[in-house]
Amino acid sequence: MMDKENIRDFNNKSSLDMVSEAHRKLVNLFPEIESDGKIDLQKLKLLFSDDELESTERFGLNWAGKGEAIKTAQSRTSSTLRPIMGDSVDWAETQNLYIEGDNLEILKVIQRSYADSIKLIYLDPPYNTGKDFVYRDNTTQATDDYLEESGQKGEFAYSTNVETNGRFHSTWLSMMYPRLKLVRSLLQDDGVLFVSIDDTEVDNLRKIMDEIFGESNFIAQIIVDGTPKNDPLIVATSHEYILVYTKNIAEAKLTQWGAPNPLTDELNELVSGAESYAEAEGRLKKYFKDNNLQKDNISNYKYVDEKGIFRTGPLDDPQSRGPKDERINIKTGNPLKVPSRGWSSNVQTWNEWVDSGLIYFPDDDDKLPGKKTYLTSDKLEVGRSVIKMQTRKTTNYLKKMFDDQEVFSFPKPLDLIQGIIENANDKNMIVLDAFSGSGTTFDAVMRQNIKDGGNRRVILLQLPEDLDKTLVDASGKAKKVIQNAINFLDGQHKPHLLTEIAKERLRRTKTSLALEYPMIEIDAGFRNFKLDSTNFVSWDNNMAKGQSYLTFNATNIKAERTDYDVLFEIMVKKGLDLSATVSVKEFGESAKVFDVFEGTLFVITGENVSRDAVDFIIESRKRYEQDGFLVTSNVVLIDNAFDNVEEKLNAIDRLKAVGYAAEEIESI
Repeated sequence: MMDKENIRDFNNKSSLDMVSEAHRKLVNLFPEIESDGKIDLQKLKLLFSDDELESTERFGLNWAGKGEAIKTAQSRTSSTLRPIMGDSVDWAETQNLYIEGDNLEILKVIQRSYADSIKLIYLDPPYNTGKDFVYRDNTTQATDDYLEESGQKGEFAYSTNVETNGRFHSTWLSMMYPRLKLVRSLLQDDGVLFVSIDDTEVDNLRKIMDEIFGESNFIAQIIVDGTPKNDPLIVATSHEYILVYTKNIAEAKLTQWGAPNPLTDELNELVSGAESYAEAEGRLKKYFKDNNLQKDNISNYKYVDEKGIFRTGPLDDPQSRGPKDERINIKTGNPLKVPSRGWSSNVQTWNEWVDSGLIYFPDDDDKLPGKKTYLTSDKLEVGRSVIKMQTRKTTNYLKKMFDDQEVFSFPKPLDLIQGIIENANDKNMIVLDAFSGSGTTFDAVMRQNIKDGGNRRVILLQLPEDLDKTLVDASGKAKKVIQNAINFLDGQHKPHLLTEIAKERLRRTKTSLALEYPMIEIDAGFRNFKLDSTNFVSWDNNMAKGQSYLTFNATNIKAERTDYDVLFEIMVKKGLDLSATVSVKEFGESAKVFDVFEGTLFVITGENVSRDAVDFIIESRKRYEQDGFLVTSNVVLIDNAFDNVEEKLNAIDRLKAVGYAAEEIESI
């Protein structure tokens, strides 16, 4: 019999328990509400005002199936992510991820690893056209069943969402709600979410995002004006929307957003050789006219002085409560005209601005002064709420990339996504795209890294849609594009899946950028993973009733699963980054010790583990401690790796002797 006091069973067998996590956070804020390990709702209510409690009517959006959608978001999964090294690019070095599978399950699986860690998330979900869409959620559905439905096993299956269903909006909303809940928990406190959508669901989507994120965290409803749709009725619709929310508006306000105007350097160069300020301003005026920029915001930068190009802004108080004292025009020596709403600053601040040359004084005393803002390389401009965008540019770009063949239907404009990324003003952030489609977000992140020397990372999620099934339901040009993609995949001897053509786009992006920018090196690789059921028999949702444990000699690892499969399941369920560095030391014919992120985690797998394997962990830990790398270290032992219980217990005793605490050693 194994000594349970010496061995800690692996604790994180399934994804993060969102309910328990919410419980923990509430108790941390209000410890008095916990009683016998449960939330006392009456005590919680007492913490809030009577006015908030009395009203039973609430504004919000309800639909058939909303309760199940909420449960779906809270339910846990034992699924895992299996590494596909052969389809990856620069596996050992890259920090980018491409994960195949239903994004609902994947978002649950990666919660421990990426909660509160992602700065920018972009979603381009399937629009609700009244036709079928691929995502079908079932809280009790095992991953093996999902694999069959998604085309990785057996016949591909779709959910039904036709208008005659009676659940035209409900089905789509039930698909979106849990995914939005899960992506919110991945965002940093100042993180921001962008969601593309059309007229059909924009109102409903905004209501559920108000509910999930809070109305106060709404930022904007961007209009993207592009190519008009075919067969217009009365009005030719040419726009879509992007809804923008932040996780915490207070934190977002502390973050600097925006990007330098792309014309900044060109305009400053334009005026640099002028012999007078008047000549420089004349050059600017001509440039704006010649380039049809007279109505663009950049044309406000029409003045020049010894410090450079500047625009002027109002100095009156927007709240109409500013002081109305007399202030002197230093050009004329006379009192300035006082704004009807009062000055926006007190006298002390005003004098500081005057001394710094930041006040634009008029030649005419009847005109108001202005506050100067200079056009410099560090001057950032935030994105606009109306964007004109030509989608054909990206279509032609991808057509050239794939040997003059269109293989993607309606790819998102590359410039649009790159602009969103640049506006976040964070060169080291993680970007997540949970409906990554053709892979435009990967391309956009790589190009922005080249542009500003950034080190952004990207995580792409995508369902492996069966193109053969999609082809049957398609018509017109879309059908031709899908057939092109199938023909291309046949030439590559690849399955007819959207993920296969998307991964090829990622590979070709790396090649294309290397040719386009030969002197610039960036991380344009990716680690490929696929969603699958857990590697461990004892953790599987489909275990036979009564099979709650295995004997030591029983095989706990499923057939055809590799040591690397086991390693990455342990990593993701312990909350480690899937791009963490991994080294492996082999002992004998099959025993291995994996070293993850310089000793943060050691995993012993294989068979016939010898004393040398434990010696390796002990020596590695000592070396990392001496080098100052080690903050924390854990060891996970796989039962199958040891010949008997005694050898395993001996290994644990030796690890404890060099400083490992009991809770730092786990067993599967």
